[in-house]
Amino acid sequence: MNRQIELSELISKSFIESTNKMSQDDKLAFYQAILDGDKNLEREILKKYNYTMVTPVENIMSDEDAEALANSLLKDEKGVFNEINNLFVSASKKYWSNAERLSDLPLEQHDKILNHARELQTSFNSKEHVNSVLHGIYGENASTIVKAAIIADLIGCLDLRNDLMVVFGSMVENAHNSKAMDIFKKKKVISEDRSLAKKGKTNRHHATAIKIAADTWGKYPNASLAGLSEDISAHLRKAWKDVPVAGTVEKWLKDSGLNPAVKPKNRNYELIILEGE
Repeated sequence: MNRQIELSELISKSFIESTNKMSQDDKLAFYQAILDGDKNLEREILKKYNYTMVTPVENIMSDEDAEALANSLLKDEKGVFNEINNLFVSASKKYWSNAERLSDLPLEQHDKILNHARELQTSFNSKEHVNSVLHGIYGENASTIVKAAIIADLIGCLDLRNDLMVVFGSMVENAHNSKAMDIFKKKKVISEDRSLAKKGKTNRHHATAIKIAADTWGKYPNASLAGLSEDISAHLRKAWKDVPVAGTVEKWLKDSGLNPAVKPKNRNYELIILEGE
């Protein structure tokens, strides 16, 4: 499942579950806390009903910081960002290669290790609250990698544990930067397209069509490619007579790589059009 869809479903499900258990007074106070941005009161009310408010890794970076990082990436001609990522991976590998086995059970106690591994597996599957928190913060795939690393540590496969934890670290880092990377990809496609348009190497409406699609998909990731192409073509035709047919616009959008990999697709959206487009 796409992580954004997973997050949306988790948030919706947990919100409905938690508010359904609240008293009328607490529910009203909770809604007011959300409107006021009072996170402390939100946490206090949720705690009364055994719920915990967590922040997904993807949402830790503010919109302003994501925009700033995306702009920095556009100017990063020397690949400094990739070098920093490589340094992060190298540091993670070094840390885990020097880390001792975390489990206290002696490796020669085979039966105890096997039994404990089975107990851990049962625990992983039965603790729904813990799993919900882990999935909410890191995502299901990253959480599964951590569980596998714990088992690998228990049975003494430290090389495997180390590799798994390095992968986990990279997944968390990528998730943390994902908001900025999405903005960067859109900006890069639009920037390159405008550059080509200035050189007369692409249709003059290409950049506008891509910009509208990028903004619309940003808010409505389930918007269908065909529907969006038709609507963008129709919108541009209101102001211009030389707009290509919807099929051509569809090819532009498909080639841009901006279409979010989420399903199902639908036409339940509105074009996001900024002034002047």
